[in-house]
Amino acid sequence: NIMRLRQAIDEKKQVTLVRYESGNTMSISDRLVEPIKFSSNYRDVYAYEVSSGITKVFKISRIGLVDVSLADWQHENKHEIIETDCFRMAGKEDIPVTLKMTLKAKNLLIEEYPLASKYISYDGKDWWFKGNVKDLAGVGRFVIGLADQISIINTPQLTLHLEYFTNKHIIKLI
Repeated sequence: NIMRLRQAIDEKKQVTLVRYESGNTMSISDRLVEPIKFSSNYRDVYAYEVSSGITKVFKISRIGLVDVSLADWQHENKHEIIETDCFRMAGKEDIPVTLKMTLKAKNLLIEEYPLASKYISYDGKDWWFKGNVKDLAGVGRFVIGLADQISIINTPQLTLHLEYFTNKHIIKLI
């Protein structure tokens, strides 16, 4: 799939992402896109989706097959590069996040999200993550999974996000 996407990017061709498994729509469907570029680790491809008229980030692992079309790009003037954060979430906004972590949380953060390492510091007592994220879902999942190992510091947006999430989803389990 990566080789076919690379070819399509180089030749500026449209492709169909056959049987793409979307976590957002919770569906499997074919997507006609104009692939623009890969993320630095080749886990994602930035592509303009023709039906929605939006540039999106598609996970390579969720693509069943890449079918390269004979059709050239038709919407190059609408292509955008959306940035992803160290938690592999995409967006246009920068949301500052500060977390105080135990050694265990720091180690798991680096192991699961290696790009986060440049935002980590140690003050002789505590480990800190201080960086911007593009979407709160990624960092939120990480924090919930290690809630007893992480403190959210001066990050009201993340606190509100987690309160909403826990009230909506976790309370249902009780």
